[in-house]
Amino acid sequence: IDTTWYDEAGRDRGTVFHALTVKVDQDVGGLWLHEWPADSRVQGRLVGYERFLAECRPVYRDSEVELASDVLDFAGRVDRRCSSFLGRRAILDFKPAGEAPWHGPQTWAYWYLDGADPKTRRFTVHFSDDGRYHLGAHTNWRDGFVFLDALKDAQARARAFGF
Repeated sequence: IDTTWYDEAGRDRGTVFHALTVKVDQDVGGLWLHEWPADSRVQGRLVGYERFLAECRPVYRDSEVELASDVLDFAGRVDRRCSSFLGRRAILDFKPAGEAPWHGPQTWAYWYLDGADPKTRRFTVHFSDDGRYHLGAHTNWRDGFVFLDALKDAQARARAFGF
């Protein structure tokens, strides 16, 4: 994974965005003015999230849920598990704008942790700073192999360093 463009400010924006989307989901009528973040990039992504809700109408089972596998020894936090999204059960992962090659394997890991139901679909939803969103469907069967290979490598490195 190329981490060139990752920084603490970006992680902080993601944390704020995720927390506020949960608040939007819980508060009918949206956020109060004093709850809007000062960062215009997060504001734009929240506008995109509200547009996504209005246009796609997901029905959430739960949000920001931690799942784990004792068998494969890994865990992950799923952004949204949907009982209905575009007519099917789904796993949604929220990202800033821009697709990356690890998004499919990451959503495969969440799908596996959620029970690996073949009827459940996997998506990333990319939110732009300007209020747009883009839906990315993940259907590549190779995503599981890519994830499991990366997991094996990460676990071997952790053992090598005594973790």
